[in-house]
Amino acid sequence: MEVVLGNAEIDLTGAGLEGGRAVLAVSAVLGSIELRVRPDWRVVIEGAPFLGTIEQKRPAPDQGAAAGTLHLHASAVFGSITIR
Repeated sequence: MEVVLGNAEIDLTGAGLEGGRAVLAVSAVLGSIELRVRPDWRVVIEGAPFLGTIEQKRPAPDQGAAAGTLHLHASAVFGSITIR
């Protein structure tokens, strides 16, 4: 998903992970993306912001209790990506 000069909300709280793993690519340029994930998912963030922010604002699940892993390829240029 790409956002340019806008905002987006992605709600994955009702989703499941086939095989316990998924990959999602998101990019925010002069905008913002709010990503909501299930509390029992582990989120691995790959990427870096350029004059922007990529932050996880939720507690990480226990390693043994995680139902799966979401690999997030993120890019924020003058924008923000927030995982809740």
